[in-house]
Amino acid sequence: MSATPLFYCDDETYAVEMFDRVEFRHVDCGRLTHAGVVTAIYPRKRSVKVRYQDGGDWNKQGEPRVKVAIVPLSCVELVGRDY
Repeated sequence: MSATPLFYCDDETYAVEMFDRVEFRHVDCGRLTHAGVVTAIYPRKRSVKVRYQDGGDWNKQGEPRVKVAIVPLSCVELVGRDY
């Protein structure tokens, strides 16, 4: 079963969809590569919102903090898709 690609007002297809697992590397989030889940797509900005766990920042319970980043599509690679 293949998913139909998403089309937005600019008539372009996007490689990622909502709730896809992705990897990204962006200057605002440090020099490391992070993995997370797409929670929003911004077609006019050509960027996505990704929720990820930061392994370098820990909370009081000893678990990685969950953070959110808005990342350009050029910095995102698709890892997996759940159907």
